[in-house]
Amino acid sequence: MSYSGYSATIGILISDSHSEEDVLNCMESCQGYPIWVHANSNDNRWAYHMKRVTEEKGRHYFSQSISNGTPGKGKNMLMTHFTLDSNLKYFTYCYNIDGDDAWGSTMPELFKRKYDGDFLFSSGGKYQWKDETYDKLDLAKLSEQIRDDLGDKYEGTKYISQWLDLRVEFAKYFQHPNNEHGTLNRLIGFSKSASHNLQFKEDVEIAEDIIFHIEALMKNKQGDLKIQYLYDEDLYLYKPNERGIHYNTVPRLSGDLLQKLKAYLPPTYPKSLKKYKVDWVL
Repeated sequence: MSYSGYSATIGILISDSHSEEDVLNCMESCQGYPIWVHANSNDNRWAYHMKRVTEEKGRHYFSQSISNGTPGKGKNMLMTHFTLDSNLKYFTYCYNIDGDDAWGSTMPELFKRKYDGDFLFSSGGKYQWKDETYDKLDLAKLSEQIRDDLGDKYEGTKYISQWLDLRVEFAKYFQHPNNEHGTLNRLIGFSKSASHNLQFKEDVEIAEDIIFHIEALMKNKQGDLKIQYLYDEDLYLYKPNERGIHYNTVPRLSGDLLQKLKAYLPPTYPKSLKKYKVDWVL
């Protein structure tokens, strides 16, 4: 494995819901920086195939872990392997990305800075659904398009209103340098010790990243860990697709799942958060 003097690596998390084309496109967007591909899958044949094709594409290292079928498990395994895997010992920071997403044009800027937070969250970025790109502040437009594409699958659930109410609660915790409403915060980086400080929920099929951010924000406020935020509209391209969790969010909704997600929120929104200043690395 060639480290080329870098202290950070890109960690691409893949699962067997990702196509070979997804992963190779993601690797292409890494623009030649160190790439570690981690497969969270119980399908050893698929993982072996991806190990071979990603090696041909130029990745530097490949690892695999057991999955329980939730995205939170895969993200925890990515952080754990970064901490414990001796093949990654020379790296002190990991910039993580899902294997069906892509970095934007400003990704090289990540390697020009030194981050000292346990976790690095982004604000901004864009979405691509089918062949159209949306700003993160256009989530309503994107959701409407996905609803239209889902058709009867969307209309068939009775939990839509409860889900939309819960999304309003989630949005109260989103951070944006200009306090713009509706900007999601996505984990895009973590340190070597990060997995010891906070873990993703492994018992929910959706919104694990939102719950993780809220818990990180609260722990940061209490002084238990350090998080930083980066605002960049051109850094990350989130690409929900027909195979992914996002497309199946509505059909998967259930009363039990919504209750579980709600239980992970603070009992009430802390009013002190309205004036709390987070660490922006702009």
